[in-house]
Amino acid sequence: MTNTVAITPYNKKLVRATFWMVEPKADEAAEIFYTKLFEMSPELRPLFKGNMRDQGKRMMEMLSTVVKGLNTLDVLAPLVRSMGRRHVNYGIKTEHYNMAAAALMYSLKEELQENWNEEVESAWLEVYQTVSDIMQSA
Repeated sequence: MTNTVAITPYNKKLVRATFWMVEPKADEAAEIFYTKLFEMSPELRPLFKGNMRDQGKRMMEMLSTVVKGLNTLDVLAPLVRSMGRRHVNYGIKTEHYNMAAAALMYSLKEELQENWNEEVESAWLEVYQTVSDIMQSA
């Protein structure tokens, strides 16, 4: 059983509201994310051999699934754990999750602009940490 109590109802609401602002610009947000990620961790670039536009779409689809399922993360946990196992097989290490968090926050900040603030960042970090913990428990 996954502990989802850590994500407050208010933070779930903030994440949902801000994600819906970013979703129409998902391709751009994904491009910003991967550009920042590879800038911070160039050693990750060779792990992504496919089309980055397709990779970005998959990432944003998964993010959408998580955001839509914030009230039922226990139901989503097997999918998230499976994704975590795949990431281990790809060579992703624990420290890379921190880089991904920073790249995601950067991407969201760029897309949300004046709608980004410390409260929104805190909500997103809470969600990211919860999902990251589930992935790494695989």
